[in-house]
Order: sequence, then structure tokens, then C-alpha cells
Amino acid sequence: MGAIFVARSVMDQLKPFAILNRPADQLGDARLDAGSLEAADVVLIDARGWAALTASDKAALSDAVEHGLGLLLRADAPLAPETAADWAAMGFKLRPTATPRSVTLDRYLGLHDRTAFTMAPVDVDAPGSSIAVSADDATPLLWWLPQGAGRIGLSRLVDSYRLVLLGDSERYGNLWASTLEQLSRPHPAPPPGPRMLGVAWVFERVVLCGLGAAARVLPSADGADVALDVDAHGCAGYWPATAGWQTLQSDGAAWPFYVRAADDGASWHASLDRQATLDLVTPSAAAGASGTSTRAPGAPTSALGTPATGPAPSAEPAPSAPMSRWPWFVAWLALTAAIWWRERRGFRLAVRVA
Repeated sequence: MGAIFVARSVMDQLKPFAILNRPADQLGDARLDAGSLEAADVVLIDARGWAALTASDKAALSDAVEHGLGLLLRADAPLAPETAADWAAMGFKLRPTATPRSVTLDRYLGLHDRTAFTMAPVDVDAPGSSIAVSADDATPLLWWLPQGAGRIGLSRLVDSYRLVLLGDSERYGNLWASTLEQLSRPHPAPPPGPRMLGVAWVFERVVLCGLGAAARVLPSADGADVALDVDAHGCAGYWPATAGWQTLQSDGAAWPFYVRAADDGASWHASLDRQATLDLVTPSAAAGASGTSTRAPGAPTSALGTPATGPAPSAEPAPSAPMSRWPWFVAWLALTAAIWWRERRGFRLAVRVA
């Protein structure tokens, strides 16, 4: 595999492999120089790729990590002695073992079929490291250590690509995106952009806020733009006509958002509708009874202008629980025993008189 450069824009789209995937001796214009490394957020390199690096390449990588670059080392093959020494100097001491091991990641990936993956035949000693990924049996698979402003990680998971072969490319992308996110170069938080109040369902109104005056929505790649009527507060209502990913365009930037189909998440949808009804009706009823508003100063508001935290605790009576049936059973048993004893006593008296 050699080396792979990963840029922030690629990670945001959950596509971890896109910039470079060539052996180190075929890097061409994307060699490990200061310019290329400054443009990248993470560099992935395997054992054979590291062995092919020159001393100047390693020095450039080390300097870039000190200034914030993320570096992920993949122990996917037996290490050359020089490679093992270099990685030990970075805090990862590797000792070869007899054979590879099979591990499962069902809990981490949310799988249910016990998909087996291969762990490289090495033991890792990394004092002071943080564990980023573990197998279901708590065996560490990926560690990272801080170095300057950056981080260096080491992975001994060999065949995560099996997820793609099994048709689960989404989990494959999520696995690598979450892994690289922990190592990537830190960036300042972007300025706040538009926000969507609630969840978007097709044919239902959704409120978008933080918009510029000329905000538009592009429903699909080949669809026509929909101009939004933005009010003085920077908000606008939007009625999506199609499900799927759509793009909000405002102030020269674009933000994708997802619109759910009408039958998607029916139970969740019903729960949100119920809560919205309670938020709308219950505070109003309490306000009408008391003549004052129940809205606290500064309380967050929903798209309908009502408190988003739900009704006050006293607005709805506590549910009543049925009384235990044991006292009634004991009372019935005592009454029945008293009647039986009285009847029995009367029978004995009658026999004696006779």
C-alpha cells in the first residue's frame, strides 16, 4: 500500500482513501515533503511502506507530526529490524508472535453475525498510550500517542476491507472515519452555519435558520433550486417534496441535509409528534388557568415558538398505579375462615344436644 494522505475534506465525507495510494518510491509530485504534509491531515503507512522511506522522508514526517499532522502506522506484515527500531523510538514496541488471531468487532461496529477479522501476529507494548479501538474480547487493536501537536497511532487490524467484500461499505467508511478523526490534524471550529429545527420528513414543513437573504435549496443533483422566503430573523420554512440528501445554499456555502421518507421511522415520528403536541398544548392550558405565561426567560423554543423542554412537571398528573390485590385476598380468607368456624361450631352444638 505504501503511504496514504488524507485531507480534512475527505474525512468529512467519510471517504478515507482518496488522496494517494501508491508505493513510496512512486509518489511523484506527492512525496513526503513539507508542502505535501502541510496539506494533509493524516498519513497512513504500512510496514513495507515505512521500510521504503528514506531518512529525509522520516525526518519530514516526524517534523510534520510535531506541528499537528496525524500518523497511523499499520503493522500488517513482519517488520524489518530498522522499522521495528523506528516504531519503538516513537513509543510502540512490537514483538512478533506465532500466528495471526481472529477477532470480532460486533459491538464496535453494531454487527450481529460475528464477522471475524484478522489481527496481525504481533504483541504491542505502548506505555502511556490511549486505546482507540478494541475487539469484543477487549483486545486492543489500535493505540495512539501524542507527539508535539500531533498524534501517532498504530493498528494491528489487518483486513477491515472484508466489510466491503460483505457489502457493508457504510460500516467500513464509519470505522475508518472514526479512527482517522482521533488522529487527524486539529483545526479551529468553523463559524456556526445554518441549523435545522427538528427532523426533515418529506411533505412536512421544516424550519431552517441562520440563513442569508438569498438562501436556496437544491433538492437533487438534477433538480431545480427552491428559493427560500427568509424572514428578518434569518429563518425560513421549507416543504421537501423528495426524500434523500439535499443541499442548502446560503452566503456562498453549501450544507447537505437529509430528508426522510414519509414511512421512515414511523414510531420515532409518532413520538416526536406527540411531544410537539404536548409542548404546544400543555403550557398554553396552564397559562390560561393562571393568567400568566409558563415560559421561563431564555428557555429554548421549538419551531412553533413553544418551550422545547416539554411541559412543567405539575402540568400533567402523575400516573396512578393499581392497588395491590393481596389485602383483598387476606380479608376474603379471614372472612371465609370465620364463617366456616361459626358453621362448624354450630354443627358440633347440634350434635351434642341430639
